[in-house]
Amino acid sequence: MGNMDIQNYDLGSVVIKNPEFETGLLKFPGADTYVEGTILARKEVVDAITPAAGGSNVGNGTCTLATVAGSEVPKVGTYQFIMTAALVGKLVDPDGIIIASNIAIADGAAIVLNYGGLQFTITDGSTAFEADDLFDLPVVADGDWVIYDADGVGGAQVPKGVLIVEEVATEAADVATRVLIKGTVRADQLVIDAGDTVTDAIKDKLRDFGIIALDTTDLSLQDNQ
Repeated sequence: MGNMDIQNYDLGSVVIKNPEFETGLLKFPGADTYVEGTILARKEVVDAITPAAGGSNVGNGTCTLATVAGSEVPKVGTYQFIMTAALVGKLVDPDGIIIASNIAIADGAAIVLNYGGLQFTITDGSTAFEADDLFDLPVVADGDWVIYDADGVGGAQVPKGVLIVEEVATEAADVATRVLIKGTVRADQLVIDAGDTVTDAIKDKLRDFGIIALDTTDLSLQDNQ
């Protein structure tokens, strides 16, 4: 039997094998450079929500400061905050599923509510709400790729892709790029733009979406000669 050589599998790229790609838009909030290996997430929904009061509302209270918030990614479509009594309401999702019920609002004041991946402020007015008064909370689809952010919202907190080439923007812009959405990659070339450590938990999340990150010790080939 010949000697056994251990050879490093170094292709000079974050991609090792079996890659699948998707062409999409990468969102830059401002001038920046994103290097090869940057972990990406898909922005499923737009952060901003524009509430609308029901046309037959009796109460003259308001719904303001609505946004996507928290770890849950809301569905695309119109949520409704529906009053069930003067100071009690419920949140219903676009499919008619009750997300939360018996939600108390503040008598004559404002209260910030967080349910189902949404945050919004209900302010009680001079005329009390009545049952079936409501506010529409439309959640709009996005779909762009963004930099993965563990503290992000609307999908930005879920790692699903890897940038395979460096991309540069001189201002806020959506830049067309190719994103690796499945395949095996080099763990030591993965990057979080904020400079955070790529933990095993993040690698596990990538694996959930078909991206396998191998450490250097896993990249050796045994070649019997």
